[in-house]
Amino acid sequence: MVSKSEHELNIKTQFQLRSGTFNRSAHWITNQALIAAHVKSAGTPGKGLAMCCGTGITGKGLADAGWDMIGVDITPGMVEETNKLFPAILGNSESLPFEDNTFDLVVMRQAYFLLADGPTVLKEARRLLKPTGRIVISQILPFSDVDAPWLKKIHEVKQAQMVQFFTEQDMKNELEKYGFKVFDKSNVSVRESVSLWMENAPELSLEVRNKVCQLVLDAPEEYKKLHNVELKNDEIIEDWNFAIYAASPNKNA
Repeated sequence: MVSKSEHELNIKTQFQLRSGTFNRSAHWITNQALIAAHVKSAGTPGKGLAMCCGTGITGKGLADAGWDMIGVDITPGMVEETNKLFPAILGNSESLPFEDNTFDLVVMRQAYFLLADGPTVLKEARRLLKPTGRIVISQILPFSDVDAPWLKKIHEVKQAQMVQFFTEQDMKNELEKYGFKVFDKSNVSVRESVSLWMENAPELSLEVRNKVCQLVLDAPEEYKKLHNVELKNDEIIEDWNFAIYAASPNKNA
């Protein structure tokens, strides 16, 4: 088991390598329906913080909707990309240089499962939010208990930096355990190319990329039905389930 510092170095290395090509590495990254779902969950525009902002795509969607956004990420290349869209700083979301009760919104997309210390990040988000603020957090999750074991197997092969595999109930429990009250959840299904996903994963060996593709093709029929798995012109395509949670600071926590 790697140390926390080693884990964070691995994250930086992986995403620094991918920062320049990240936006075209998978359909979900720029999917307009998914971005719109985050904007809707965010509510009335105010001051927002994009934690683990990546290339800034979600934050830009919010900025376009009237939010005053700032981003933070531990990877220099990602911060550089975000700064092309709105201001961002290099930093660790466990401890940020902002005053208490600064933000109306904290948003995080497809990053929580990679965090070395997710609970500390949630506590930091709660500190930074105004009492009337909210967190919007999303993650690719199983459609149900039926596909969860096989999806976990795929993610364990694909993403060596995964700290924890979550189900929809797990994610809700995590938020409520660490200071939030979930008041809304929505889902967006994104039609994704597994082949494209693997072609744009330079951190993985060819053997691992082929294994991920084969796992999808060899998935149980129940998984294939839920994910609508299709092989079309040698391209592996399936549906991915994004769950988007909106939660407010729990005054009693």
